[in-house]
Amino acid sequence: MPKPTNAGRWKRALFSLIGPSRGRDLLAGIVRKRVEKTAPFAFPIDGTSFRKVLIIFPADRVQALCQVENAASLIKVFSNAQVSLLVETPVAPLAKMIGFGEIVEYLPEEKRLFSPGLAGLNDRFTGAVDCCCLLARDEDLPLNYLTGLTGARLRAGYGGAADFPFINLRINPDSANRYLPESNCAMAEAFGAPPGGRRAWSPPASTSADVERLLREVRLDSAVRLFGIDVLPLYKLFGGRGAEECISALMTSVDGGVYFFCGEAPPRAIAQRLAALVAPVLPVLTIPQTAALLRRTACIVSGKSLFFGLATLLGIKAVGIFTEKDLPLYCKPSSTVKGVSCSGEGRDTESVASLVAAIRELGNR
Repeated sequence: MPKPTNAGRWKRALFSLIGPSRGRDLLAGIVRKRVEKTAPFAFPIDGTSFRKVLIIFPADRVQALCQVENAASLIKVFSNAQVSLLVETPVAPLAKMIGFGEIVEYLPEEKRLFSPGLAGLNDRFTGAVDCCCLLARDEDLPLNYLTGLTGARLRAGYGGAADFPFINLRINPDSANRYLPESNCAMAEAFGAPPGGRRAWSPPASTSADVERLLREVRLDSAVRLFGIDVLPLYKLFGGRGAEECISALMTSVDGGVYFFCGEAPPRAIAQRLAALVAPVLPVLTIPQTAALLRRTACIVSGKSLFFGLATLLGIKAVGIFTEKDLPLYCKPSSTVKGVSCSGEGRDTESVASLVAAIRELGNR
């Protein structure tokens, strides 16, 4: 990683002093000068006319997973192009799921305005691509700035996340379909990709062997149906006591081997509580290992997490617990997926009962 420079620190300090609104205007002015002589694009957009394309993934892993299908469809449209996928290092395994395109990684700490890392990315892509697709759905000013500085003839982004001059093609998905993995594909459809059609994906065989070895180590019989509980979203939604009551109710409602999944190392207090229960707590797994674990699992309960998103992508039976706001964004009910809403304000016996009922319904199918 490039070493920080005093110039970058001074610029960030100045940016902080003038405030976000004036700072955004300052960046917009720099971008406007860069793109003022850029040749216009015309409708309908011909994806095959582009030769070098940059696709920028959002930094959040859950949001990035919700963009995998959209990015895969875009790459198909750009059939004549050299495509680069720009991702934060933690997101790289999700980009690799697509199986196409050069993957360019940067560390999270490098994504700061005027940092040497971001300056290096700006230098790499300025004038080097003729199309740039920014996949972030929320404003991310360093990524907006990078998108604008490419000077690409076509710079696409979602309304609400970026605007001119950072982008010059604003995508506004259909508000009637809020489910993000489908709603996000409005960008690919704007480039001529046909709607619908999910990609099949399987984890590498080597990671499947790693997971089988792990299950043996925690004494989960490979012949037994496995049920996974993603515990951290439950603690976040229900609090300590409420989450433990929920976990207890779930464990008594399923047949087979139960394991506790944690997408990241749990706080010490939660780890101690989980250790007192009879089910094993699995170590933090890589994304491919998590996918391989899901392939071995009959059903899971989770929340707004990578675990739930991967399960739905892989066609694993899943019950999700979400706030009312998040439910339509991350959960689309089907024969293998059920969603339950909760207030997100602590103990909720009604939501726990709905979770148990949904698990039992999926388990009987």
